[in-house]
Amino acid sequence: MELNIKHLKEYKYNYAKVYVDPWDNLSLTNSEIPEPKGQAKKEIINGLEKIYERWKDELDKLNKP
Repeated sequence: MELNIKHLKEYKYNYAKVYVDPWDNLSLTNSEIPEPKGQAKKEIINGLEKIYERWKDELDKLNKP
């Protein structure tokens, strides 16, 4: 969830890898990957919102959009 300010300044972008069980360890070979539903879907969205808010707070401290 940490925003890498040094990387952001140097390369003008930053990203985070998000792993969600069981979707992060499914084989892509001939697999049907089920869509997250219900509580799992809510938790994924809540996690992404937390990352967004944390990064936004860091950027606000730097007066950057």
